[in-house]
Amino acid sequence: MFFKIWGIVLLLNQLLFYHFCLKPNCIISALPHTGIISAVLYFFYWKENQEVDATSSEDNFQKQKGCFCSNCKKENSCDNKFCIYCGKELNFKQKNQNDNSKENEKLYNEILDSYDGILVAFLAKVAKSDGKISTIEAKYISSIYDELCKHRTSISNIRTIYKEILNNEKSNLNNINELSTKFISLNINKIQKVNLIETLVGLAYIDNEYDEKEENLIVKIVYSLHIDFSIYKNIVDKYSTNDSSNSSDSSSRSHANHNLNIDECYQVLESKKEDSNNDIKKNYRRLVRQYHTDMLSSKDLPQDMIKFAEEKLKLINSAYEKIKKYRGIK
Repeated sequence: MFFKIWGIVLLLNQLLFYHFCLKPNCIISALPHTGIISAVLYFFYWKENQEVDATSSEDNFQKQKGCFCSNCKKENSCDNKFCIYCGKELNFKQKNQNDNSKENEKLYNEILDSYDGILVAFLAKVAKSDGKISTIEAKYISSIYDELCKHRTSISNIRTIYKEILNNEKSNLNNINELSTKFISLNINKIQKVNLIETLVGLAYIDNEYDEKEENLIVKIVYSLHIDFSIYKNIVDKYSTNDSSNSSDSSSRSHANHNLNIDECYQVLESKKEDSNNDIKKNYRRLVRQYHTDMLSSKDLPQDMIKFAEEKLKLINSAYEKIKKYRGIK
């Protein structure tokens, strides 16, 4: 296109100024004049191409940036105000945001697999085990955050990550063994294990009442971490307000009350209402094997642990009998 225009202008130049004189002397005389015209034309041509390239680069950038609808997750033009797929007002989730999300997810998992992350996960489960996290429990957990944050000063959003772990883990009781296995794999020493259990028991006693569900959960963690039950007993004794009783007595009293409702029976058997009869039987048999005194005796466990298992087994049998009658299981 440029060369066509250039040729036409040169012909007009020859017509207007040299009357189409094509003799060598005419052409030579026209060179300076022709050169000026050519330079002016090239300048405007170059400027126009620069603007086109800039527009093209901006379009490419918009395409690479990747503007996605936060509702349906489909890609739109970054100039659109409403999604062409679902009609929602666009709140773009761009690729760089996705990259940040992946980095945050990676950091979250790293913290969750560490000592402080597992501690927060266990705290969440204990606090929620009796139904809800009370104000006083939330303050206790917040004070734990304060201490943990002192050792994570390099991570600016560490407190936010702790809160995310709390929210994600508080109602998940199916990964206690998994978390315990990770905790043990960290080569944690005995003192750190004891500190963790002391922190959990401290949370359970914050309202001056050691709820049965809190106790069952903490004992399960003690068992999963292979902590001597006598150590757990000593920790509980420190928090006990009644000097005439010990932790095994309180455990016996709590488990001696077998007047459970159906919901509590399902919880004791680590089952759900929608589980089949076969699933409930499997859970019952698994728990019986886990707490049967013959199995525990072979592991040379302390007598306190044996007594606790005996009471726990009674509770399991009582819950299963009630569910059998409720469901008509034979």
